[in-house]
Amino acid sequence: MADWIFLDHHTRTRPSPVLMEQFAKETLRHWLMGPTKKAEDEICAILGLPMANIRLKANRVETHIHLLFTHYIDSMRKTGRTQILTPKNEQESLLGGIRRLATFEVQGVFLPVTEKGELIPAVLEEKVCARSSLLSLSWAHPQTGVIQPIADLIRICKENEIMVHLDISAVIGKLDFQLADLDADFITFDGGLLGMPLPLGVILSKHPLWHTQEAPFAQYSNLAAALRATFDKVENYAIQTSPVRDLLEAKLEEMGATIPFRDTMRLPNVATCQFEGIHSEQILHELKKEGIFVSKVDPFSVSFVLSDETKKTEIDRVIEIFPALLEKLQKRKKLFTKEDAEAKNMRLCQKTLGKKEEGRELTLALLVDEEDGVIADACFSAFGPPTLHDAAEAACNELLRKNYMQARRMSADLIEKKMSLVPNNSDLNLVIDAIDEATKDCMDIPIEDIYVAPPDMAEGKRTIYPGWESLTNAQKKAVIAEVIERDIRPYVELDDGGVEVVKIEDNRVTITYSGNCTSCFSATGTTLDAISGILRHKIYPDLMVIPDIALFQN
Repeated sequence: MADWIFLDHHTRTRPSPVLMEQFAKETLRHWLMGPTKKAEDEICAILGLPMANIRLKANRVETHIHLLFTHYIDSMRKTGRTQILTPKNEQESLLGGIRRLATFEVQGVFLPVTEKGELIPAVLEEKVCARSSLLSLSWAHPQTGVIQPIADLIRICKENEIMVHLDISAVIGKLDFQLADLDADFITFDGGLLGMPLPLGVILSKHPLWHTQEAPFAQYSNLAAALRATFDKVENYAIQTSPVRDLLEAKLEEMGATIPFRDTMRLPNVATCQFEGIHSEQILHELKKEGIFVSKVDPFSVSFVLSDETKKTEIDRVIEIFPALLEKLQKRKKLFTKEDAEAKNMRLCQKTLGKKEEGRELTLALLVDEEDGVIADACFSAFGPPTLHDAAEAACNELLRKNYMQARRMSADLIEKKMSLVPNNSDLNLVIDAIDEATKDCMDIPIEDIYVAPPDMAEGKRTIYPGWESLTNAQKKAVIAEVIERDIRPYVELDDGGVEVVKIEDNRVTITYSGNCTSCFSATGTTLDAISGILRHKIYPDLMVIPDIALFQN
């Protein structure tokens, strides 16, 4: 694999060697104190502010939460105006911070934006009311690059005595501006995007801010140096980066992409694309395998954010691998038809759950034998992240040769064990719900009591639990119970059964087992052999598993 390619500049930025060296020198030179006020004045001058109260925080998220909570304490509680307005597509650190304030009866008003991602002044005017206290938004959206009509939005706020919080993280170095031209009450930005050695969140305010622990002088002086260097790149972004971005968009469009924000005011380094029927997280997942990092805007849109270091050769590589990526993701899984079911003398049980417009949709199709209720085949079609596809694939494999009642007992834990990706609870729940809904269509088919034994452990690597022989019987019982919970119970639950450790004496383990198979000695023996094999494989090869005598007496 070639070197990694980072096309998510508004998420992460490579630290600048020059800034790292300067930070180290300033830290050593002024480890106790330094001319912080001078550095603060320089920061304000670079940004075009006559003066401001400055606070440095650990990162962007902490900055937004600190600012919102400060505004709640210092303004909302005093005035009774407890409404915060923000675009509904804002960055999550702002949306999440506003939602958290709901605990204190603060109302977040999430303003609709146009298809081009713009907050129209008329929409703001319509939503403003006597309770409105703050408008909180980004000058330009970090993932779409769409630039908001800030001057008009601020004018409306000032006419209604509403304070304004403006995040300028994405526009620094891409637009030439002076903050004195904007009458914003609070300014925030992510210093980590300026090539600084460490993450840093910055607040500039016209109003007093809570006094917190003073940041070291080296951070202030390093921030001033980073701002100077970044503003020097404005022309470079306009002349060099923008054409490379346009090339990427043109090539993606040739491959069938839609470019949703091309005809709006936007930053010169951001490209956003959509491919019909492909979830954005699937594209992110496949690109990451190739060492290419991009961002998700929403379930349908992928964002490519170029930095001043992005080379044309890196864009060429993205363009080169995209056709194969799309071919893989655009392959539609073929669902069973009624004709397929009739040809095999099976019943087709098919259900669709979720909504594509909400980011997840799953169709599960089962071919069920009408003589015994056993699932002969299973397939699915999905729109969603890779974890949904992985969970559905794992479930379809596990459903084979199970009857519909065993399918309905299938747990999220069992599906998770068969997945290759880290599971997402929303995806697992959707798959389980789809199984429940699909199997409702075959509940009239009579079924026999059959059992499902845990998997055979004859093959695979044996392990010995560290210090097994030195453990007390109580400790050994706890270890065995953990393995049963993880590797055995999900299978016996398909048989509507259970397994418990009765006692342990040295390496003799007595268990009790319940389930449909206990009425059949052959099936019981097979299940107990499987349990014994797993425990010997996972814990200690000389373990002897003995069934509780009550199992056979019943």
